[in-house]
Amino acid sequence: MKANKHITVGVLLLATIAALPLRGGQPAQPVPAAASEWIADLSSATGLAHSGNLTSAEAQLLARCIQRRNTFAWDIEAATRLTHLAVMLRQRHDMRNARAAAERGVAVLTAGIEARGATVSALQLARGYESIGFIYERMLFDNSAARAAYTHALQVNPGSNSAQAALTRISQEEEARRRAGLGT
Repeated sequence: MKANKHITVGVLLLATIAALPLRGGQPAQPVPAAASEWIADLSSATGLAHSGNLTSAEAQLLARCIQRRNTFAWDIEAATRLTHLAVMLRQRHDMRNARAAAERGVAVLTAGIEARGATVSALQLARGYESIGFIYERMLFDNSAARAAYTHALQVNPGSNSAQAALTRISQEEEARRRAGLGT
């Protein structure tokens, strides 16, 4: 089971790294080295957070962001790292710290949108809102807040297939719950 968790984290990491902009046309470091360091950092941060030191865990993860601070790319990367931390904490059944890490990811993205939203492309801004929606939907189980974030993404980028798919998924899930008599 532990090997599957590491594989999942590794796949998520590689997808995250592949989505990050390149510095000077080259990755900041070779992907295998970055993946290995990321898994070690995430494991260490998860242990810190699980032992009650979420602030240190966050600081450790965010200190290793490859994007330049005070940029929207850094905000996206930081929120992604915090979301991965939340996933790992949830796998350890540490729901309180998992929720706190996910909420911190939303806070980082929200602050980034407020500070830099007017200076980034519509696609980047939509990606920020989609990330907020994902965290609300999948990590915090708040479909109302997720719907609002995905709706913002569509307002900024009407061609966002992922935001449209997410809104459809939420509507279908809520309809199924309503039909089953479970409410929303």
